[in-house]
Amino acid sequence: MGFVRSALKRRVKNESETVDLNNPLLLQWLGIDPDTPKDQLSEATYFACLKILSESLGKLPLKMYQRTDRGIVKSDKEDVYNILKLRPNPYMTSSIFWSTVEMNRNHYGNAYVWCRYDGPVLQDMWIMPSNHVVIVVDDQGILGKKNAIWYRYNDPYDGKLYVFRNDEVLHLKTSTTFDGITGLSVRDVLKHTVDGALESQ
Repeated sequence: MGFVRSALKRRVKNESETVDLNNPLLLQWLGIDPDTPKDQLSEATYFACLKILSESLGKLPLKMYQRTDRGIVKSDKEDVYNILKLRPNPYMTSSIFWSTVEMNRNHYGNAYVWCRYDGPVLQDMWIMPSNHVVIVVDDQGILGKKNAIWYRYNDPYDGKLYVFRNDEVLHLKTSTTFDGITGLSVRDVLKHTVDGALESQ
């Protein structure tokens, strides 16, 4: 929070004025109009915070390592590194790609990335919008291996239904989960926290 305070301090006329979470300058710094009604303000603040978080993650440097006989060393798989670091697919830069993944992960609780392979070689990576993915646990072995996890994706663009194996999908979830398979969204965590506080009062 220190960087927020220092950024806001430059905009505060009186240097002794305390900058807290209720200060309208904080809302301006987040790009939110301070005159926004309270019900819309909480929504705007929520998305502004997710935007800052996702963009910050998208800018982080990427380093790849691999386990070898000599121990853990920097990876020499340049083709995979270029996909992860430079251009995961023809339409997105790495920064946009990972920012979008992080936004999906926090807002929906889960982010899904389809990794397209040509044999053993990774070709590209595609984000599947989280609200169009359903996780299926095949506890009867109908689709193959018993108790395997499958990802059913209903493409909103062409209307087709795709089913992917768990080794084709990179599934990133929030740290809050009740079943170990799906994550709980930040919005739901906040709602449960507020509801619990109201119940206790």
